Amino acid sequence: MLFYTLFNQIGYTTVYYPDCSVGFIQLADRQRLSTQQTGGPSGSFVPSFQLQQVLAQSATQSDSQSATQPTTQSETQSAQSFYDLGVEAQTAGQIQAAVQAYQQAIDLEPNFDAAYINLGLAFIQLAQFDKAWNTFQQVLTLPDRPERPASIHTLAHYNLAIILNRQGKLNEAMTEAQKALEITPDFEKAQQLLRQLQSSS
Repeated sequence: MLFYTLFNQIGYTTVYYPDCSVGFIQLADRQRLSTQQTGGPSGSFVPSFQLQQVLAQSATQSDSQSATQPTTQSETQSAQSFYDLGVEAQTAGQIQAAVQAYQQAIDLEPNFDAAYINLGLAFIQLAQFDKAWNTFQQVLTLPDRPERPASIHTLAHYNLAIILNRQGKLNEAMTEAQKALEITPDFEKAQQLLRQLQSSS
């Protein structure tokens, strides 16, 4: 079971995994998403069938467009729309639909770092660790950007540490946690994870 805590003031949902590690889902709309103790936030979510319809329609439209066309302003806005759908699906527990929505957002806006972060978290939730790993590695090829509670690269290293921890690779996980703290020394969750890993090694 996943547990969520919404931080309206910083625009993140904290995702607690069964092994007590923590991920951060960037929120698309702080006002629409509300907190509940178990099972994920309550609120107005796009039903699964509606998500599938929207995604299928977009896939058909994208097939008719040239892959070499430059990204336009309307495409960027569409990327944000798919990101919003992904957040709603992910917080509602519709993880496969969230993956599709984030991938559509990234197809339209290849440098959409928040979509990569949330996509990687979705892959962790699906226990698809290789895909999650590759996604967070892709984040590290993008420019770093300050965020709260930590920068984009910090979150990528932190989530790589979560993946390695779940795979039982404690030394490698500690290395990634340390990399996260090198960028953001006061990132409390990375500090906690590093202490947890050190006590387990």
